[in-house]
Amino acid sequence: MRSVYVLIQVLGLVFLFWFPIGTLLGLILLIWGGVGYRKESKLIKEEKAIKKAGGRRKCPLCAELVLPDAKVCKHCGADLILEADKEVNAATNVPRCPKCGSEVAEDAEVCIKCHATI
Repeated sequence: MRSVYVLIQVLGLVFLFWFPIGTLLGLILLIWGGVGYRKESKLIKEEKAIKKAGGRRKCPLCAELVLPDAKVCKHCGADLILEADKEVNAATNVPRCPKCGSEVAEDAEVCIKCHATI
């Protein structure tokens, strides 16, 4: 009988020790998970914005809607080529127009598409 009393007393102390720790740890994990859920990558946010705008995206300079394939904003002339595209263009060594990003001949002085001086 005494051993049952000791066992209950020990289990009660263990419960009183681990219950607050488990509760606190659970609350921390819930808060941390909720904060992590709200964070979205830049690409996911941009894709959602494009879908919301009817297939268009915002110009980073003037915030006007432009087509997703546009390389130059038609409203302000801002360069819309993504950094990844610039790296690919640099790696291929294809001469491109600095304004619109279209391919140009090596000896060209003017871009055919946007008429910018190269």
